[in-house]
Amino acid sequence: MLKESGDLMIPIGQGLYTSKSIVGEMADVITGKINGRIEESDITLFKSVGIALEDVAVARAVYDIALRRGVGEDFSF
Repeated sequence: MLKESGDLMIPIGQGLYTSKSIVGEMADVITGKINGRIEESDITLFKSVGIALEDVAVARAVYDIALRRGVGEDFSF
């Protein structure tokens, strides 16, 4: 995944963080294999290297899960 993600590799190359900071993929969070944010300062990043339809499908799945769990913030665009 990182080879296709220049916008991740640039800050890694600049030393802003390391690839070890990436602990899983969104599918791992959705399926419960790993936790998303645990601490308030944690960041969950979805980096898509696919097509826009996949982005929308994943966003909807994450949104639905957040609603069921009562987490996150609902806001209007």
